[in-house]
Amino acid sequence: MLTMATYKKVGVITLLLLTTVLALSVVSNVNAGVETLDQKQEGTQTCQNIYAYSPTGQEFTPTLSPLTAVEIYVITDGVPDTLTVNIRQSTIDGTILGTASKLMSDVFEGWLRFDFPGGIALTPGSLYVIEVTTDARNFMWCAQGQNPYPGGRYILDGVPSENGDKAFRTYSSGGSPVGGVVLPTNKTEILAPLLAIAGIIAGISTVELVLRRRRD
Repeated sequence: MLTMATYKKVGVITLLLLTTVLALSVVSNVNAGVETLDQKQEGTQTCQNIYAYSPTGQEFTPTLSPLTAVEIYVITDGVPDTLTVNIRQSTIDGTILGTASKLMSDVFEGWLRFDFPGGIALTPGSLYVIEVTTDARNFMWCAQGQNPYPGGRYILDGVPSENGDKAFRTYSSGGSPVGGVVLPTNKTEILAPLLAIAGIIAGISTVELVLRRRRD
């Protein structure tokens, strides 16, 4: 028959193992939930027709990898059509590293997000291009004049220009650069494993109390 000391040892060992597993789960959830705003140009002084100036895009120089999402500031007119973002290497006609699309069916103005599940591996410090394409005749991508973003140029009709930069944001799960903004992780994801640990401790304590009463 198992003694009270044996039950305690088994309980302690089990608790330590489960605590380790759940702690690792917490770290994994936190890392998976953190996203950093890497590069940005948020001015929207003027807007250009995407179709008319195709191929059109914005160069950017990341400090982080992988690229998990891109946001662009656009205006649509309610005519249903698809907006597609290509991430290209070095130039507007460079190798496509990732693609994301959204069907736009309503009038819209604002920041539109395109996610890249799994992320796109980039080389920090190298040049990349956000290309935006559509068959819609009246979709607009906004920009700011006077070249406010030092890490690249906007591209109209396939030609890079020093006169301005498109409105864009890039996101990464790779860390926190200088000037980056760390977005908060979902607190529920962090608390759930910790609550599970508390439940296990409470359960073991209850079993020990029952066994002690039976022995007495």
